[in-house]
Amino acid sequence: QHYVQYKALKQIIHDIVDCKERDDAGGTEEATLRFFFHLQHDIEDGAEFFGLQISFLSSRLRALEEKIDAIALNATCAMVVVEAVHKGLCELNNDVSQLQQFVKLNGLAVFKILKKLDKKTGTTFKEGYLKEKRRRRRRMGRTRRRRRRRRTKRK
Repeated sequence: QHYVQYKALKQIIHDIVDCKERDDAGGTEEATLRFFFHLQHDIEDGAEFFGLQISFLSSRLRALEEKIDAIALNATCAMVVVEAVHKGLCELNNDVSQLQQFVKLNGLAVFKILKKLDKKTGTTFKEGYLKEKRRRRRRMGRTRRRRRRRRTKRK
């Protein structure tokens, strides 16, 4: 559901190739814009899903931390809580692994669909698109670090 829609993007590439073969510059441009619109939408959808999952996993981790704190305060219920924490950690680990797989698969799909676009249309969009994404990610990382530093200074 939140994965890159590879087949749909592949169909748009075929539309671009068809327009190029008919020397339809307007159609080629429209199909190319449609391709990048759909690709960007799929990436944003995946990123939103990823963010929601990270929030959910973080709240589960905090709940497990609270159970660990309960063990430290009350040794009599320790065994029951330890088992619940162990089970929770195993489930959390599994969910994190699945989320990592989701990210890897979506990243691979973006790379491959851009490679296919370049191969089929004789363009070099992949290089520029991925370079721009890396540049934005680095800039966002710097912004996040600055925000963290500001928050730390306020405390």
